[in-house]
Amino acid sequence: MSTRALLRCGVVAGPFFILAVLVQDYTRPGFDPRRHALSLLSLGDLGWIQIATFVTTGLLYAAGALGLRRALRPGPAGTWGPCSSAASASG
Repeated sequence: MSTRALLRCGVVAGPFFILAVLVQDYTRPGFDPRRHALSLLSLGDLGWIQIATFVTTGLLYAAGALGLRRALRPGPAGTWGPCSSAASASG
């Protein structure tokens, strides 16, 4: 993948996660994101949707971290910025 495409993955990861949670919020009776942890969506018959959302979001963030690594110049920011971004992708 090109560096630009990898960076786009990082940009899309957050909105994708929010959209997926909002869709599930409206389709799950009794779920209130103000009261319940979002990880509770991974329980029950439709839990696989939230698990897939977690995995997909993590992969998108990891791709964004790789794009950052490619785009930034060598140096402290070029090393630690992508590393911290990749660490957040792991969960």
